[in-house]
Amino acid sequence: MDKQSLTLRQFLLVWEPIARPKYKPSTWRNLQSALRRVLAYFGDMMLSDVSTEVLEGFIAKQKTSPAHVRNLVKYFRIIWKSAKKWGYVSFNPFFEVEFPRSSRKEPRFFTEPELSSILDAAIEPDRTLYWLLAQTAIRIGEAIALTWDTVDLEQCNISIRTSVWRGEIQTPKSDASVRTIPLSPRLTEHLAKYQEFWTPNPHNLLFANTKGKPWKADNLLTHHLHPLLKRLEIQRTGFHAFRHASATILDRMKAPLKVRQQRMGHASAEITLSRYTHVIDEDARAVAASFDRFISPTTSQHTKTKRNTDPFIIF
Repeated sequence: MDKQSLTLRQFLLVWEPIARPKYKPSTWRNLQSALRRVLAYFGDMMLSDVSTEVLEGFIAKQKTSPAHVRNLVKYFRIIWKSAKKWGYVSFNPFFEVEFPRSSRKEPRFFTEPELSSILDAAIEPDRTLYWLLAQTAIRIGEAIALTWDTVDLEQCNISIRTSVWRGEIQTPKSDASVRTIPLSPRLTEHLAKYQEFWTPNPHNLLFANTKGKPWKADNLLTHHLHPLLKRLEIQRTGFHAFRHASATILDRMKAPLKVRQQRMGHASAEITLSRYTHVIDEDARAVAASFDRFISPTTSQHTKTKRNTDPFIIF
């Protein structure tokens, strides 16, 4: 069959087996989810008939958020890039596509009093997890992938080398996500005490379920964080609120921009800044130590006696 006369559905039969090994399971799942909607509209259309006008017609008919529409088109563009590279099409209908304007929502973040309330009220091992999220700005998947091999109590830091998605350990989100983050003295001391009462598991994870496997973030959110926020009368939100809170505190500290970028694990648009400008260790250590002035529990809590022992909740 002539390449130019293939439908999108037919092209995907060629594309999927070649493309799938290139993506992490989480990315592939998102891509497949977007493709179902794209296929419903474009599946039986020949590739040569997909134009900018047709794309904008598709966009106009979507009854979902502008951000979601942009994601749908983003994943469609990934497939189209392969089609163009492999000679199935010779044009780019995405070049001048226009999207409806969207009002940008301010991301939700915990205030410092809210963080203190959360840390005071949470029981172990949740308390240790929330403290790490609030201070280090790591993603929830990175936090529940931490092992004692990535925690250096002598040097007071943690290293992000893996992430967890749907209970499975995988590589981090990007190259910039692989990083080492200094911890404050008080959090380091807490981790040392936490380790004393920690239950060993096959993966050496800081946080493991009763089967010794990584926690599932969705279950943790539903069964632990949300009920805690409700009890504290704090607006319900997700784990990313810890990350935004940490970034806000870093800004209040006037932390050097490079230190902020390194802690957050963000890649910069400027290669020089992201790859060749190094963090001054003294600055990074001072920033970590300063966190004890902004967020930490106000009460002492014995790790062993406060551990969650509910046998029916498995993350």
